Amino acid sequence: MNFKKIKDTYFIKLERGEKIIESLKNFCKKKVRCGYFIGIGALDEAELAHYLVENKKYTSKIFKQPLEITNLTGNITTMDKEVYLHCHITLSDEEMKVIAGHLKLDFATS
Repeated sequence: MNFKKIKDTYFIKLERGEKIIESLKNFCKKKVRCGYFIGIGALDEAELAHYLVENKKYTSKIFKQPLEITNLTGNITTMDKEVYLHCHITLSDEEMKVIAGHLKLDFATS
């Protein structure tokens, strides 16, 4: 990971093979306790979740394919005194079909 701070904003670039959620959490533990983030890029595999309003539960699905991150949006807060990231993601496959949801787990950036 490389980062640069300009005024009160951090610009972060993850390297190939770094995990998005894990890397951002580790960064935030040292630098940020509250905020938001946006991003673009790519990943090789991801687990996304969808919230079902009627029963207040999440379902999830793993996607094992290279995907472009067309939008990554989330907030940074704390829960039980630990850094907590709430992250929404929109992904596109090579046929430009869109996949979207909460980013639960990513396996590696491209």
